[in-house]
Amino acid sequence: MILVYDIGTSLIKGALFDRDAALINHFEVQVALLENEDPLLHEEDPEAWINSIKQINKRILSSLPDNIDAVVISGNGPTLLPAGVDGKFLTPAISWMDSRCSAESDIIKEITGSYIDSTFYLPKAYWLFKHRPDVYEKTKYFFSCPEYINFLLTGNAATILPGKHFLKYFWTDDILNRLGLDPGRFPGFIKPGSMVGRVTGKGMSLFGLKAGIPVIAGGPDFVMSILGTGTVSPGRACDRAGTSEGINLCSDRMIADNRLLSFGHIIDGYYNISGIISTTGKALEWFKKITGREKLDYNRFFADISKIPAAAKLSYSPSPYRARQRSPSNSESVDRGTSILFPVILALI
Repeated sequence: MILVYDIGTSLIKGALFDRDAALINHFEVQVALLENEDPLLHEEDPEAWINSIKQINKRILSSLPDNIDAVVISGNGPTLLPAGVDGKFLTPAISWMDSRCSAESDIIKEITGSYIDSTFYLPKAYWLFKHRPDVYEKTKYFFSCPEYINFLLTGNAATILPGKHFLKYFWTDDILNRLGLDPGRFPGFIKPGSMVGRVTGKGMSLFGLKAGIPVIAGGPDFVMSILGTGTVSPGRACDRAGTSEGINLCSDRMIADNRLLSFGHIIDGYYNISGIISTTGKALEWFKKITGREKLDYNRFFADISKIPAAAKLSYSPSPYRARQRSPSNSESVDRGTSILFPVILALI
């Protein structure tokens, strides 16, 4: 049996599969971003990740606690968490939606000569170094969300790098040194599919899993989505949607268009061409709330929308959950976390 978790922005998912990839059981727990008045700040609660995984384990492992062959974890990102020497998180995790690090991103661009978005891992670590030195000095390791759970399970610190061509979106020791950052606070790289370690006694006590189970590196959720949908040969595409959404195309050549993200694929020799819409899921969540359909399941919600005539009158209202778009041609109006217009279908209200 393979036990998998995905740490989403609004849902923590868990599932149990047999070796033929047949689904045995699954469960999910709803979570939310922490409340914050600053529109640039978007933070996640690591304690919610831990408690959600505990709930999932109680729900789906009650009859099969000793039959787990391996654990694999994926998660949203780039979301960064500073952990202390005792393994506990020092602050809330800085979410992939967070836009506070524009100045830090600009400095890194000057040093590297390459584009790096302010939502990526390194600008966030550099922001903590500059603005929260008290936190930085106490930080033993910086983790993404799946890496942090891997660490709690195994006691081993590792950064999951999907491929060598992703390195420019992470860091090198040279860049860290030039920024004044301690490379020792950034765990070494491993590839998805590598063994992180085995569940320790502490991991067993915390999550209720049997000690000794292998923990295998998953990785960023978008990479796992590309693999899971079979978008691994030229011409294959997928629409991966959650809190954010991306249309991903596997290509055998780079496409130079600054309206798109174009970088190496997890399969060597191919490229991932994508268009990102950062908060489609959040916008839908907000839309349900303002139309009085917050508790309505999405199947019913979309069924209601499908009944509206195509010529129905539209109005517009700003969405408070719109985040900047992660592509090289960012709009300044969106960069700073300002609202954009989102359609409100009057026939639903």
